[in-house]
Amino acid sequence: MEAEPRNPRWQGKSTVELRRATADFVWSLLQDFFNIHKWLPSIDTCSRVEGSEPPAISSEPDVDSFRPIHIWASPNSTKWCHEELVAVDPMGKWLRYRVGDNNMDLRNYEATIRVMEIDGVGCRIEWSFSLDPMEGLKCEDMVNYLEISLRGMADNIESEFEKNS
Repeated sequence: MEAEPRNPRWQGKSTVELRRATADFVWSLLQDFFNIHKWLPSIDTCSRVEGSEPPAISSEPDVDSFRPIHIWASPNSTKWCHEELVAVDPMGKWLRYRVGDNNMDLRNYEATIRVMEIDGVGCRIEWSFSLDPMEGLKCEDMVNYLEISLRGMADNIESEFEKNS
């Protein structure tokens, strides 16, 4: 009998539909890896690490582009992480990134964000992830956090779309 792994990687996904914004419009915002803080409410600041180059248009994991993320958690505490863009496909409207150094207990975190057309009007954003288990949390906690974050992102993008229409 084979022993089951003690801590299998967590995997999850969240999706949100945008009824007004087109996939092309949404992708034009999300492909800008260094400005995610403009759309994701939980992120306070985001910038390119000096010396990192923007990635080539590629689905290969050999691009080198980092962003430090600072997440406001409370008046006395700032959560942060450094994220690396590892692949981007403008035609397929997706990007993949991973988290490096951080103070949030994110270990071996990788995520993919996809923007997909919906028949008719609007689009869908899908955010999938995998990571090593986090002490004191369940995978469902991470999915719930992602769902709240993604809904806030969608609301901000829909507002921006309305301003530009």
